[in-house]
Amino acid sequence: MDTEYELELRRRLEILKTQMADGRVKFLPHVFESIKDSMLAVRYGLDGQIDLSTVDASVRALAMTVTVMKDREDAKKAVSLHDLQRGYFETIEVNFGRYHRIMVNKKLTPHDVARSISNNQDLVEEISSSFPDFLNWVEKLWESASDIASIHIEDTRALKAVFGGDLFPSNQRNIASSCGVYVDTIVLPDPFIRTKMFLTSDNKSKAVYYLIKHALNLLNYKELALADVNPPMVVVVPDRSLIEQSEDKLLADVSEQDTITHVNRLFRQTFSTIDDAMDFVKPLLKAEQAIRAVKDRSRVLFDTELREPLEQQLQEYLDEYLSPLGYKHAGQALVLHAAGRMRQANDVLLRSRYLGGVPLIDAPTSWKYFQWKLEYDAGKIDHDNMVNLHLSKALQTAADGEMTWLGNVPPVALVEMRKVGAISELRQMLSAGVAEMVETNPSNFHRTSDQVIHNLQSAFDAHRKELAALKGKKWRFAGIDLGTCVVRGAVEIASACGVPVVSLIKTALEEVVDAPKIKEIPERYRQLKEEDKRLKRSPVGILFRHQK
Repeated sequence: MDTEYELELRRRLEILKTQMADGRVKFLPHVFESIKDSMLAVRYGLDGQIDLSTVDASVRALAMTVTVMKDREDAKKAVSLHDLQRGYFETIEVNFGRYHRIMVNKKLTPHDVARSISNNQDLVEEISSSFPDFLNWVEKLWESASDIASIHIEDTRALKAVFGGDLFPSNQRNIASSCGVYVDTIVLPDPFIRTKMFLTSDNKSKAVYYLIKHALNLLNYKELALADVNPPMVVVVPDRSLIEQSEDKLLADVSEQDTITHVNRLFRQTFSTIDDAMDFVKPLLKAEQAIRAVKDRSRVLFDTELREPLEQQLQEYLDEYLSPLGYKHAGQALVLHAAGRMRQANDVLLRSRYLGGVPLIDAPTSWKYFQWKLEYDAGKIDHDNMVNLHLSKALQTAADGEMTWLGNVPPVALVEMRKVGAISELRQMLSAGVAEMVETNPSNFHRTSDQVIHNLQSAFDAHRKELAALKGKKWRFAGIDLGTCVVRGAVEIASACGVPVVSLIKTALEEVVDAPKIKEIPERYRQLKEEDKRLKRSPVGILFRHQK
């Protein structure tokens, strides 16, 4: 009886045969010459099946490659990415839409609504009773569809940014508002899979809080995810490491060396394994002892916003996160914290590589550890991806600082930019001079952020000048400044700024300086209107309208 491998090999060979017969497998001349003899050597046995002993390694490799490509295409045909995302978001809408509508109408945040609901015990009991069914739906969906979603995203020809460094983007603003003016597609994780540990805890109020907060935050991206544009602006796909055990082990393995490197920096030691590091810190029972043993305090970071002494921060981290898991040693807490942060940094890097995107991190503490990870991994990110990483980070910096309006660009404006083909022009404008800076100093994100802000401000200044020039056109009729009216959007052919043409005809034309003739008005109006339309529909013009 054929083994499982032999059955799969026969399937691959049949697919290769069919694909070649259909003309879907093409070879470069030199490739064909190298494999021709091997292909001709394949024979069928008396049983009518291919004699596998006549199939050498090169044909087997070709069959596997063609089969992988065929299986990917079949998977994508089974369900479109748009249909998958629509089913996902519409189910979330059915379950949590009423809370989202309340949030929008009252101008609240997901945190506000989640906190209010989690403090109402009747609502907590009502919502928590439906947890098992909802979580089962989420898990079953991604068990069958995560690979399909990932294949669609991997094969999407677009500039993609893959979110990481936190459970989900901040609920204070829509991360697509800033990054969506540069990248084509933002890939978000499924927040329910990521917070399953909280959602299934015995603390029902806490579970309800996380469920509601992430559901409402997720619904803030529904309009962008389901917009009728290609490539998609936002997509959701779960972490492989939370779906497949092999991926979880891979993530742990690749994170181990970074953890050792970081801990060596902390204590100025030369540990070879994490076990060596844990043995070293075992005597450091108290937070004061552990911090005293640290040689590089600049790399002990729990939260960029905390200002308390490191000893206090370490003790609070130990009490809140590790004590419930059985850890009581402050020294162990330092090593485990480093391990968790380095795993987080590697997670977003691996996901980005799988999906063909660049990391997108908006949490300041996670970003700092990610920068350290890049330092430990120096030279492993190519130049183009590093430039895109700098650009996405710069836009977040701008939205957090002097251009806070950039974090509030409404979805309708982002969709409009995509539909008029504005993204490529914006990308070119925003990135001016950045590649050269990255080449000179790839770790200086502050300098490139300043450059991107300068680029955006310069574009706005140029746009203002164009508007002023349009408004200042000396095309006047009967005291009516057509340029001003066009800029204000108040001109109609039949009645310039509300003044009927019949009234204009009766006006003493000789008293008007540089007045156009009546017959010239429609053509001049059209010229002004087209110029006004061009400005307003330009990438910067769309952004300019939404600047606060």
